[in-house]
Amino acid sequence: MPLHTLLAVVALSFVGAAAPPAPPDAAAAARQMAMGRFEAGRDALAARRWTDAESAFVEAIRLQPGLALAHYGLGQALMGQARYPEAADAFLSCRNVFGIARGADPARARALEIRDLRDALAALAGRHALTADRFLEMQLEKRLAELDRPGAAFTPWTPPGVTMALGTAYYQAGALAEAEREFLAVLRALPGAGDAENNLAIVYLAMGRLDDAEAAIQRAEAAGVRVSTRLWEEVRKRKTAPSP
Repeated sequence: MPLHTLLAVVALSFVGAAAPPAPPDAAAAARQMAMGRFEAGRDALAARRWTDAESAFVEAIRLQPGLALAHYGLGQALMGQARYPEAADAFLSCRNVFGIARGADPARARALEIRDLRDALAALAGRHALTADRFLEMQLEKRLAELDRPGAAFTPWTPPGVTMALGTAYYQAGALAEAEREFLAVLRALPGAGDAENNLAIVYLAMGRLDDAEAAIQRAEAAGVRVSTRLWEEVRKRKTAPSP
């Protein structure tokens, strides 16, 4: 049988057969791969494998630049390597991604954020590299509950935990004024946040603003935070030291 006739017969044999499955959506596939790399990064963070975590989060960001918590995870991985200015950049990128409204359709933006929050919370579960992770997770859970309420209005939002991490990175990098600004921003979003007050006290001590440091310690303790004895003692020692 001639080749062209054979090919025609083969083609006809498929008439009426089910159509082959449609190729997977490229965006969905990229998102799935990004979430896999994000989860690998969280596992590496939990094991303190900082460079492995960095690589995983960089790949997740390459696949899905809008995956905000991948930027946050990258910041954590860089903090673990004492690369504080780079960590600050990563946390700032995270905050920027959270703050970007997704187009002009509030309903779609709300649906996309709900999807992202659910995926992020699933990936965070059991993968807490730092105690700050739980602080962030609680904020994500609260935001998800708010968005799930019928008729909830959508406005761009940034978790205060990301701002707290940014302030910590600035402090470690020696950018004290920037650290103060971020911790104050946390307190504007969460009045009475004792951890932010405690961090402010440390910043004020480093800046030599001893009265402000003492006041921040008192507010932190009033909020239920156990302030380290060493911090209290250092503030008191410097306040009572004779002037040069």
